[in-house]
Parts: sequence; C-alpha cells; structure tokens
Amino acid sequence: PIGRPTPTLTGGHTAALLREALAHWPVHRGKTMYATEVGNPAERTSAQSGPSSGADFEYLTFVTTDIVGSADLHRRHPDAMAAVIEAHDALLHGAIRAEGGDPFKHTGDGVIATFPSPLAAVRALVAAQRAMRAAEWGAPGRPLLRAGVHFGPARARGGDWFGPAMSTVHRLEGAANPDQILVSEAAVTGMDGTPAE
Repeated sequence: PIGRPTPTLTGGHTAALLREALAHWPVHRGKTMYATEVGNPAERTSAQSGPSSGADFEYLTFVTTDIVGSADLHRRHPDAMAAVIEAHDALLHGAIRAEGGDPFKHTGDGVIATFPSPLAAVRALVAAQRAMRAAEWGAPGRPLLRAGVHFGPARARGGDWFGPAMSTVHRLEGAANPDQILVSEAAVTGMDGTPAE
C-alpha cells in the first residue's frame, strides 16, 4: 500500500479531495498520473457499453489489472495457483460487476474492463483489494493486484477496444507498484464532471 487512504468512496465530494490527498505522492512516470488505493470524489457518468461494431471513438473509463509476479508464483506453486487464479477472478469480477463494470477481456492473471465512471472503477478496485486481503490464499500467499484507470477515447472492433485510451491504461497498470492503483489525470478530472482534455 502507498500513503494514507481517504475515508470513504461515496459520492458528494469533488475530485479536488482526491487531488489534495494525492498531492504529496510522487509518481515516477509523468505528471499526468496520480497514485492511490482509494478515492473520494463525486461521480461523473461516462458512456458505457460492451464492444460492438462501429468506426467512431467512444469516451469510456477503462481498467486493466495484473497480478504482480504471477509467472514466478506459477513456477513455485504450480498446483496451488489454479485455485488462486480462480478465487482471484471470482473476487475481481464480482467487485467489477457490483459497480456496473464490464470485465470484457481476461488476460490470464488480470482483466480489462469498462466502467460507467472513473469513480465506479476506483471503488471496484478498492473493494477487490479489500476482499483479497480478507481471503485465505494458502501457500502462494495473497495475490498482489496492480491496476490502471483511465478515461479516454477508444474504438470497438471485433469484441475488443482499441485506441489511445487502451495504450494509456496499459502504461498506467504497468507502472503501478504491488497493491497500487494508478489513476490518470483525465480520470480524476472526469470524476467531478469537468470535461477531460
């Protein structure tokens, strides 16, 4: 975990609270990212739908997740990791769907999902982290989740999403530390209803 968590994940607050809470947390890959485990802003609704055919870009909230060190865990605990991945998937997908998200793509040890808003995405990820901390994991230990959250343009093609937003959210997730969520400035801005540039 990094820094101190903010008190709640309910609406009624602005993105300024998240920015204030995160102001002292350095981020090593540019000023457009914030690092957090929990957020506390008011919610902004963005378009959300599963991938479908069409040439136009849509602005959506995207999340990507990954289990840190999963390849090594599979090597050291080949028998136990099947159950760990199954439990991880159940907890993560359940948290995503509880916040209205759509986990449209499984990546083996993570997920790519769309959400109705950046705040819903952060709430789902925090809920998943908390559920994983409360679960029993056996010899491999608790899987350490890292995630990226971004609001931006993407285009649906062949049951998947492509475009600038996908590139950004993957970079965010790749830069995150274990148990860390990196939230782009566009997603933070979108939480209080201010148009993201």
